[in-house]
Amino acid sequence: MICWKSTSPEATREIGFKIGSSLKERAIISLEGGLGAGKTTLVKGLAAALSIEEEITSPSFIIIANYQGTLPLVHIDLYRITGVEELEELGLEEIFDNKGISVIEWGDRALSLFAGHEYNHDIFIRVRIEIEENGSRLIEIQGLDI
Repeated sequence: MICWKSTSPEATREIGFKIGSSLKERAIISLEGGLGAGKTTLVKGLAAALSIEEEITSPSFIIIANYQGTLPLVHIDLYRITGVEELEELGLEEIFDNKGISVIEWGDRALSLFAGHEYNHDIFIRVRIEIEENGSRLIEIQGLDI
């Protein structure tokens, strides 16, 4: 496990950039942390590493956003998903089968999908972001060596 501290949104984007720079196709990244933890900010850095020029915003209301860069990026937000039925209706199986990168905010709500590694992905990464009392972020990364 890798642990980093972030004391600013810029530092969080930089960590996202480091993660994005080390990714290969077919990676799935589960982002976990409370509201305002910096999940979307981290995705902005990851997207910059993939040479994505579009502005990255949280897909809370549209649930799934697609971006094209050196690798395709599918940005998924499960905050508004309330049950397994809704999760299954999203068609994540097809999304995970693409050759790009899938990033899932609130990914801990879908961990049961990854338990059996039933999807044809090469890398599964868990990123947990915790807001500390002083406002800095503790970012823990499992499944990736940088």
